[in-house]
Formats: sequence, structure tokens, C-alpha cells
Amino acid sequence: MIELVTLKDIAKAINAKLKESFPDIQINTKDISEGFARPSFTVDFDNSTKSPFGSHGVERTVHVIIYFFPSDRSQYKIEMLDVQDKLENAFTYTLTILDGFVVYLDELSSDKVDGVLQFAFDIHYIEIDYTDDVGEDGEVLEDIENLNLNI
Repeated sequence: MIELVTLKDIAKAINAKLKESFPDIQINTKDISEGFARPSFTVDFDNSTKSPFGSHGVERTVHVIIYFFPSDRSQYKIEMLDVQDKLENAFTYTLTILDGFVVYLDELSSDKVDGVLQFAFDIHYIEIDYTDDVGEDGEVLEDIENLNLNI
């Protein structure tokens, strides 16, 4: 079974959505303990689960947290509200992970902790690998004996 969607693909899709919605705000890609610019985002996967789904599939859930560090550590209320609104609008409906692979996001939530906005959501999907069931011409093969025709 090939892995169709990776955690790296999910991270790239989230970063692309952030760049589209916030072209002037930097996305941190290194450890923030080394320092970071303000304003900026950091994307983190807090919890992730992956389980078999049938004989050819996997089911995965990823809990995503986007941290927003405002421009000013002490005067940030209005900026944070604006960013929260834009994040909610950007991530409310769907996220395209790969061409043709779109997910709906669950449980969007926002918290403010120590002057940092934490915007979180869950990505849940089931992925099925049909590569063993595809013929040389690209057509999906079906076992005719197991095909139930309700005629």
C-alpha cells in the first residue's frame, strides 16, 4: 500500500492557506525557542492517530494548532481579533491537501494564552488505496464472482 497523503502534505496545505490569507505575516518553520519575528504564525500537530481501515485503507485524525504571535506583546487585542476572524473564515469549510483530496475541518476553536492566539481544529479522513485493483489500462478491476447485481 502506498501512502497517498503524508503529514508533510497536510502541513504544506495549511501553510499555503495561511500564505494566501495572510501574505504579509511570516510562518515560522524552525524551533521558536531560537527566536522568531512578530507578527508570525507557527503550525503544530498536537495529536495524531492512524488506524487500519479495512484491508486497503487507513483512517487518520490530526489535531492542528496554529499559533499567532501578534506584532506587539502588550497591545494586541484588535490585531488578534482581526486575525482570529480571518483564520475562521479561511479554515471554516474545506482544505485542499493534494489535487483532488479535500478535507472538511472539525471543531474550530480559538484560545488566547499569554498574549498568543491558539487556533485549533481537527482533520479527519479515510484514505483507501486501490492500486492493487487497477489494471494496465487504468480501469478498476472487479471480481465478477463477488459482484452482487440487484436485478
